[in-house]
Amino acid sequence: MGRWWFAGLMLLSLPVYPQALVLQDTFHFPVEPTFSTGGSDVWGYVDSSGTKYCLMGTLTGVSVVDITHGVVIQTVSGPVSGDAWFHRDIETYGHYAYVASELRGNREGIMILDLSTLPDSVRYVGSYVSPTGLVTAHNLFVDTSTGYMYVVRTFHGVEVVSLANPEQPTSLGLLPDTIPSNLDVSHDVFARNDTVLVADGENGTFSLWDLSDKQNPVLLRRITVPETSYNPAPYVHTIWMTDSIPMVLVGNEDYGYRTPLKMYRLLPGDSLVLLNTYQGSFAIPHNVYTVGSLLYIAGYEYGATVASFSPSGQVQEHARYDTYPASDGTYYAGAWGVYAFPDSTVCISNMEDVLYVFKFDASISVKEHTAYRTSFSAHASVVWTAQTPLTLPVPHRGPWKVTLLDPLGRTISLPARSLTPRTITLLPMSLPPGRYGILFRSLNQKYIVSMVVLEP
Repeated sequence: MGRWWFAGLMLLSLPVYPQALVLQDTFHFPVEPTFSTGGSDVWGYVDSSGTKYCLMGTLTGVSVVDITHGVVIQTVSGPVSGDAWFHRDIETYGHYAYVASELRGNREGIMILDLSTLPDSVRYVGSYVSPTGLVTAHNLFVDTSTGYMYVVRTFHGVEVVSLANPEQPTSLGLLPDTIPSNLDVSHDVFARNDTVLVADGENGTFSLWDLSDKQNPVLLRRITVPETSYNPAPYVHTIWMTDSIPMVLVGNEDYGYRTPLKMYRLLPGDSLVLLNTYQGSFAIPHNVYTVGSLLYIAGYEYGATVASFSPSGQVQEHARYDTYPASDGTYYAGAWGVYAFPDSTVCISNMEDVLYVFKFDASISVKEHTAYRTSFSAHASVVWTAQTPLTLPVPHRGPWKVTLLDPLGRTISLPARSLTPRTITLLPMSLPPGRYGILFRSLNQKYIVSMVVLEP
């Protein structure tokens, strides 16, 4: 009996991807009952034994998951009041994790976690509160090359914090306020070797700073993000710098609209030039992460996307996994955060408080058949040994007529399955290796689940 690779439900017009995000594991956490929220950012950590962990912001705090062995170690409780979206942002420095939050209450401030006691447990060290009295923060970034943390204080700017003593951070003050205070600014931050990038939120810009002298920050550039036909002042939400070439990635969050990822090249003399605007299989690039020339995007309702980019800003999309099959819209649901390990293990955090663990496998190559190349896709894959039943979601209620298609697109009998209004369950079966599809038909809709059968 072969191994099965299943792809998520898709509209027939989606492109074909030659590689796959292979689902390894999922972890579900409690959600807020009214809006089904709770999940936020995710970050990775590797201990001295090589065990990989994902740290995810969840409804009640930070959940630490051993993804090597598939075990939830613990959820470290944190503040839970005052923010319906449960914003938490996480980064690591050495064996410490730092957690920003817009929530108030128990352990409010920047939570400091000691990870040196893993895999047994996580030690809560304390919470850092700015000496100016600022408690909440929307985001943070740790420049591991210099040992400084940059904390996004919504409406107040970016705070520079020394981690010379990781358990007792020391504030060096805020970046100079150069934007009118009535704007929601400083939404995201990235730092490397004292070069600091700030996404300026409602100001419609991002800024480049020289922090080599922490007491005297220097604003090098402020770049206005191109206007759109629907929004003359885009909300600049996300910023990241690639590690393979000096490229700055900027993402807007304009609720209800598709917003491309802007790709700028950082040139000598600290000037920037716009290379490309990339609108791939996502509506809003909520968070991005790069490893080498690979780009990972958490795109809300569109789920996770993997692409590669060239020094000139050209992008080739490789894989997609829809972590929110209910819809592909331009609203706030689905994939919030993304983190990728060097071995292409990928963690995606869903707002519905689900952690997905994938493996991006560039070696998977699925032969295309011209007759239905736009119908069958390996854009999202799940490993199934075919030894136990497999349940897949159906994004819209039926009734559906379900048909199995062989590698040539011909109808063949569908083996044993169970169909409900929202799921289909396939029972163990045996088919020759090849590419198959499960076709769902209703009166006015048609969906295909793509499926690749491999040798055992």
